[in-house]
Amino acid sequence: MKLNKIAILMCSFTVLSFVACKSTPEAEEVPETPAEEAAETPVEEKKDDFSDANKKKLESVEKARVAAIEAGAQKYFPELFKEVDSAYETFKKNIAENPNTDYSAQSKDLVAKYESLEKAAKAKTMKETIEAMNFSRCRFCASCCRRRCSCKVC
Repeated sequence: MKLNKIAILMCSFTVLSFVACKSTPEAEEVPETPAEEAAETPVEEKKDDFSDANKKKLESVEKARVAAIEAGAQKYFPELFKEVDSAYETFKKNIAENPNTDYSAQSKDLVAKYESLEKAAKAKTMKETIEAMNFSRCRFCASCCRRRCSCKVC
């Protein structure tokens, strides 16, 4: 019972000490500036120029496109590649018409699509290689290359 009273007293003391320590900040006097000085300084509107950034983004999309072509995306996924390529052409046209607009979202989307096509084409190539070597029939898979197996494929 005494422990409960001590615990309650300690808790209330802690709460009161935090409340008592609160101090209000002093109000600072703001020096008044004459209206004439404010009127003399012209306010310049700064327009964002994204033309350099857009050129870099266009180059990164072009690199991803070339990598997808080298991986064989046109061969394995012609419909998807044409769809992404038409979006790429629209992207290039938009950058040429409005170079001061930010196209970062579109460029990230196109790079992701081209990289996906590249990875899918590489996977398809690897699958064809595996099927050509008849590893799918071997019950030991890759280990049959290290030792003799009874699958008669090696």
